[in-house]
Amino acid sequence: MIVPPEKASRTIPQVAQHAWRVKPGEAAIRHGLPVTCPGRTLRDTVLHVDRACGVSLIDSALHQGLVDVGELEELEAANLNRRGSLRTRRWWGEADARAESTFETRVRLICTDGGLPPDELQHCFFTPGGVFVARVDLYWKERRLAIECDGRQPHGKPEVLANDRRRQNALAMLRPRIHLVRLTWEDLRRPDYILDCIRRIPFPPLPR
Repeated sequence: MIVPPEKASRTIPQVAQHAWRVKPGEAAIRHGLPVTCPGRTLRDTVLHVDRACGVSLIDSALHQGLVDVGELEELEAANLNRRGSLRTRRWWGEADARAESTFETRVRLICTDGGLPPDELQHCFFTPGGVFVARVDLYWKERRLAIECDGRQPHGKPEVLANDRRRQNALAMLRPRIHLVRLTWEDLRRPDYILDCIRRIPFPPLPR
């Protein structure tokens, strides 16, 4: 909750109050309640979370069209001199609108920090005849390596698992071969394992 400084109080149970000034145009009425606009909400929130969460929030806002990539520099600049602004400054440049979940964002950050950034996100595969085969979360072109981030939901549903298997089989039948690595949320606790999965996939030999 944002309240004017002169009305700040800490007497409301389970409500965190912030004595910030909200400029005209940074708020709107939704369902009868005054709320901050997506851009203002985003730049306030990132100051109070860690990097993985912060970049995930920016990714999500971009992906949902709540903010535009052209607004990020302005939002970052608007946080200048606020507590946490220096710590979060580079996060705005790490965002990517193609990320479809915080899981994908977190894996991407691990790979980038490890010197193995993916070449593409949401890469699509087609047969030589142009028939769509599958779309993967992260892709390394030279290694022909794809990573799929299998979150707890919805990948735990039987129908989704069946579709995942069909997609994996379709990728295995492509030539040249596609290496597919499937990660679970628990793998985020082992960043070295994720990086090792990428490093162990050799570059294919050059054609003679």
